[in-house]
Amino acid sequence: MMKKRHLLNLTVILGIVIMLTSFVIIPDKYPWYYEVLLFNLGLWPWLLAKKELKKIQSQLNSN
Repeated sequence: MMKKRHLLNLTVILGIVIMLTSFVIIPDKYPWYYEVLLFNLGLWPWLLAKKELKKIQSQLNSN
């Protein structure tokens, strides 16, 4: 359980890092949707990991 929780926390951190760097690593000469695609690449794992962490937290609180 703790290993899964640590992995989900790492996924949250990596998703945030990808979202924050998406606007830095893509130069302005490329179309705007490349930045949005990279932002979404970080957003989806972050959202899914946060959802799983909420489930784990509610299971721990119910016990």
